Formats: sequence, C-alpha cells, structure tokens
Amino acid sequence: MTMAASLEGRSPFLDHELVEWSARVPDHLKVKGRSGKYLLKKAFAKELPDSIKGRGKQGFGIPVSAWFRGPLHEWSKQMLLSDGSPLHQWFDRAALAKIIDEHKSARVDHGKRLYALAMLGVWANKL
Repeated sequence: MTMAASLEGRSPFLDHELVEWSARVPDHLKVKGRSGKYLLKKAFAKELPDSIKGRGKQGFGIPVSAWFRGPLHEWSKQMLLSDGSPLHQWFDRAALAKIIDEHKSARVDHGKRLYALAMLGVWANKL
C-alpha cells in the first residue's frame, strides 16, 4: 500500500544491520508505558514537528467503497444478481439489489458488505 500511495514507508528499517542492532536494544528502551517505538521517537524528537510526534498510527485503507461504486459496480451486480449466482440460495435477490442501489447512490456505505458478499460469490462459484 505504501507504493500505491507513492510512499517508501518502511524500507530503511529493513536493513539487516539495523534489525540486528534493534534486537539487542533492551525492551525498556523500546516501549515506555503504552507508547511503542520510544527510542525511535526520542532519536528524532528534534527533527519532527509536534503534530507528527503526537499523532497516532494511520493505516492505508483499501478503497473498497469507491471500487464498488466505480470499476467493480457492474461486476458486483453480475456476481450478486445474475440468474446463475449461487448466492440466490442464501440471500433474497431484492435485498441484494437494494444494497447495491443504496451503495451506488451513496445513501449508505455498503462497501465492506459488498466485498464480503462478492467474495462469498467467488468462493461459491468455485465449489
């Protein structure tokens, strides 16, 4: 995900000599209370602004919701609503169509639900 966002997030920390050195650092210098990466934060305290030092973790989310409104919309309709879909044995077609419609119109974010249903459909098609 870092490369997708044009970031090189962890590459410098993969140097084997740095990894070997950090394995020898005592635990009390790595963690202070509930704060991890204590030594790293101390080492760069003067280099980083307070807004960065105090910020919590930020992950890289996958834009599932956008995908199911855009490039995967037609595929998901086919996967979930087509006559050959194995999901009709387990789910009501009208309910699936409502979820797809609500998501496409951005009334409700069903991105994760659509992903789970689509993956269930992919799996069921392999049976």
